[in-house]
Amino acid sequence: MNFLAGVYYEELEDGVGDDTFQTFYWLGKPATNIYAPGGAARVGVLSDRRSLKQHAFFGEVSWEFVAKWTLTGGARAYDYERTRHVGNSGPYLVRGGGVTTWGNSVDASGTNFRGNLSYAPSDDVLL
Repeated sequence: MNFLAGVYYEELEDGVGDDTFQTFYWLGKPATNIYAPGGAARVGVLSDRRSLKQHAFFGEVSWEFVAKWTLTGGARAYDYERTRHVGNSGPYLVRGGGVTTWGNSVDASGTNFRGNLSYAPSDDVLL
């Protein structure tokens, strides 16, 4: 008999690691600024904040019940959560130069099972 067991864990907090912040500038002359004519060089700001938390536990057992025949069974339990908040401002990203925000969240959890019957007629062949 052989067995395998393990744990997986990952966490990215909002404000750490997976976030994006961008500032958009008009690099031409202020008079030619099509987003804010004659105005400031900064024409937009994007904020994309994300958080992620997931963990899983898994295990598998293999049993060679007769020479060259192996029966394997296993399971994996998981939990996954991800949130995202996006904010846009400025005339380049929002018509009229206002502010828009949106966000979403996704979560999933469950268990996956695995079963396998294999036959190895030689060291180079597995069925």
